[in-house]
Amino acid sequence: RSSDLNTITISASPVLTNAAVDFGAAFGPARRLVVRPATRLARATIANSNPGVPVVSMMVAGNVTLQDLDLLRNITNNHNILEMSNCADIVIERCRIGSNWPVPGLAGWSNVTIAYPTNVTLRNNILFAHALGTFDLGIDAANFNDPANALRLYNNVVADYRLFGVRIQA
Repeated sequence: RSSDLNTITISASPVLTNAAVDFGAAFGPARRLVVRPATRLARATIANSNPGVPVVSMMVAGNVTLQDLDLLRNITNNHNILEMSNCADIVIERCRIGSNWPVPGLAGWSNVTIAYPTNVTLRNNILFAHALGTFDLGIDAANFNDPANALRLYNNVVADYRLFGVRIQA
């Protein structure tokens, strides 16, 4: 129902931050959230200049959709870009997720890391880094301990990683 839908429309781009954009447990089946650019913008950029925090963090989040966003690290990278843990009914679509910095950071990080997903979908995204090897992994998914755990990957482009494009530990 449209009355259940909450929308954050980004009307000025880029949005510059030094803190992670956090989504928690405020949304659910009766209260959904969509974050996307204003209709006059083709895309919206969220750029983080703090190397040690994720650009977007979703911990115990549910019923959140991110559309047509560029989630960027614009400094030497020392963290994951998008982190999800114990999330349900999440859709990330048509997003570009990566680093536009010309120097790689420390080893051990991923464009997207997902733990214990329930009905999580990544569709038509581009995962990248300006400097080859900035991220060890493109998508790193783990902790599929429950029959309800589900991760759906459709038409994603994963490039510029050091070790694996997609690693699923189940």
